Amino acid sequence: VDFYNRMGLAEVIFDREGIYSHCLVETDWHKHHKIEVWRNTLATTIERKTQRVQIARDTWLDYDWLILATGAKARLPTSNFLQHPNAFVLRSADDANRIRLWCQAVGAKRAVVIGGGTLGIEAADALQKLGLQVMILHRGAYLMDRHLDEGGAARLQSHLNSAGIKTHFHAVVQRLETDEAGRIQAAILASGQRAKADLFLACIGIVPNTELAVQANLPVQRGILVDRTMRTEDPRILAIGDAAELPGEETGIWAVATRQAEVAVSTILGEATVYTKPDITSTLKLEGIDVAYFGHITNTGPGGAVLSPAGARAWWKICKSGSSILGASYVGPPQTADIFIDVLKGKRPPEELATLLAGRPRTRAKA
Repeated sequence: VDFYNRMGLAEVIFDREGIYSHCLVETDWHKHHKIEVWRNTLATTIERKTQRVQIARDTWLDYDWLILATGAKARLPTSNFLQHPNAFVLRSADDANRIRLWCQAVGAKRAVVIGGGTLGIEAADALQKLGLQVMILHRGAYLMDRHLDEGGAARLQSHLNSAGIKTHFHAVVQRLETDEAGRIQAAILASGQRAKADLFLACIGIVPNTELAVQANLPVQRGILVDRTMRTEDPRILAIGDAAELPGEETGIWAVATRQAEVAVSTILGEATVYTKPDITSTLKLEGIDVAYFGHITNTGPGGAVLSPAGARAWWKICKSGSSILGASYVGPPQTADIFIDVLKGKRPPEELATLLAGRPRTRAKA
C-alpha cells in the first residue's frame, strides 16, 4: 500500500473501501518527483565512518546525508500479547485489515480495547460500528486524561456510554487468561476483575524504533536524540518523526513529524532553520460529538483558565499564562468545534463562544 493517512486507520476496521480511500499520494508520485523507492527492503547496519548503509547481506548504499525515519511500534500490555491469535494493535493498514478479517472469520461479538486515549476511543467506536459490544479499559481516572479535564471527559464518557460503549477506569491489566488454543479469554485486572471478550486490542502508546540507531552507537533515550536542526550526535545523520526525540518537545503527532521533516531538509540544504513547535490542534473523529484539544490542560492560578459556563451545550477549558494559551480542550455537539478552534487561533472573537452556548445559528469565519 502506498503512503496513507494513519489517522484514518480506525475507519479501515469497518469501512469496506479499506485503506485505499485514505491514500495521500498517487501510486507513481515518487516517479514524477525523481525519488527512487525500494520496497520490501530492510536496513540492518549503519557504518558511520565510511558513511554507508547495509540493506542486505552484500548490498551497501553510500550516503552524504542519512535521515532516520524508522517510526515506532505499538506499546504492548504484556511482552507476549501479540502471540495470541485474538490480540491486536492498530499501527498499520495491515493491523486494521487483520482486525476486520478476524471479526468476520470467527463471528466476534465482544471486544476489549486497552487504552482510553484518542486512538483507543476511535478504535472502540470502529469496532462497535462493525457490530461488536465494546468495553474500554483505561489505566487513568478518566478518558483522554492527557488532553481533557474531568468535566470534558465526563461528557465524552456519557456520549460513549449512551452509544453502548462501556468504560472501566483505574484498569491495570495484570495478566491474560487463555484457552488451550492460546486465545485470550479474559484480561485479569489488578483489582481482580475479569474483562472477557473475543478480541483484545491494545492502544496504550508507542515505542520508537531505535534499533538501527543503537547499532550505530547513536545516543538514544526513549527515542533517537536530536537537536533543533534534527541532527543526531553524528552531524551527517538526522532523525525525524516518531523515532526521534527532541528533549522537551512532543512526539507521535503528524504536525510535529512534518515540521521535523521540513527542518531536516533545510539542514541538508545548509539553511539556518531550527525546529519550532507547530500549531497543533487535534480532533477526535467520532459521530455525534465534537472533541478538540490543543497543548496540555494544566493547573492554573486565578484567572489562568477560561471555563464553559454551567449548563452550557458544550464544555471547554482554556489554560492561559498571560496572553499565551498553554492548552485547551472542547467537547460539544457535532459541527461546533471549528468555532472553538477559530477562537483559539484568533480567527473569531471570544464572544462567539456565547453564540455557540446559546445555540444560535452558526456563521462561518471569513477566509
